[in-house]
Amino acid sequence: MTKKIDVTNAANSLMDGINMASRANATNAEKAEKSAAATKRKRSTSTNRKAKQTKTPAELRSKRKQILITPETDKQLNLVARIKGTSQNEIINEAVNKYLKNQMKNATIKELVSKLSN
Repeated sequence: MTKKIDVTNAANSLMDGINMASRANATNAEKAEKSAAATKRKRSTSTNRKAKQTKTPAELRSKRKQILITPETDKQLNLVARIKGTSQNEIINEAVNKYLKNQMKNATIKELVSKLSN
C-alpha cells in the first residue's frame, strides 16, 4: 500500500513565504528611495552657493580657515543664515570683522598689532 503525500500545502506555504519576503524587500527599497529623495531635497534647500567671481589677484582672495563650533552654535548659525538668506561664511566673516574692529579700539592691542605687522 502506497501512501500519498499532499505537497500542495507545502508548496503554497513556500510561495507565500517568498511573496512576503519580496514585498518586504520592495517596501525597504521604497523607504530607502524616499529617504534618499528627502536628503536630496534637504541638501538642495541649503544656503550654500558658488563663490562670487573676482578679478583680484590670488593673494587678495579669501583665505581658508578651519574652526570647531559646538553643535548648538552650528544649529543657530544655520538657522540665522537661512533666515537672512545668506551663507554661514558671510555671517562668520561679519562677526569676526566686528570683533576685530572692537579689539582695535583697545590701545594696547592696536599698538601691538602695528608693531607685529611691520
